[in-house]
Amino acid sequence: MAGKRLFLFILIAVLLIAVTGWKIYDYRQWNYPRWEGASDDGNWKAVIAQDKNAMKDSLFGNVYWKGNKNEVSKTYIKFIQLRVDGKYYIGDKKKRTEKSQQKINPMNLSFLDWDGAESFENKKLVVELHWKKNGQEKNTKIELKKVEE
Repeated sequence: MAGKRLFLFILIAVLLIAVTGWKIYDYRQWNYPRWEGASDDGNWKAVIAQDKNAMKDSLFGNVYWKGNKNEVSKTYIKFIQLRVDGKYYIGDKKKRTEKSQQKINPMNLSFLDWDGAESFENKKLVVELHWKKNGQEKNTKIELKKVEE
């Protein structure tokens, strides 16, 4: 009987140590700066984050379609821009022609993959989306806020 208790105690202790180690590792891997925002109409979400596997100043940014999944095939991106403190930072400088419009990937659309990016601490970040749905042009601004861990 004492042997079973000792075995159970050791098993629980090993599991607790493993889970604690995994949680610490997971926290350290994902504890990078991240900025997020959503459009007022609920159709879009934008995220800028630091790549956990890259250099310290390597950032990526994605825009996600959160609207009706049935409308994805009728939705086209005209252009995307990122503005930092009101100034153009990266993205398309001018509108695309009708021929070069993109269908939206329902999962996400990358707009930023940047090594050597400046720090976005204490800066105003706005993602501007110019898109078209069912022939109607729309302009959406998504203000990003830093997500505190």
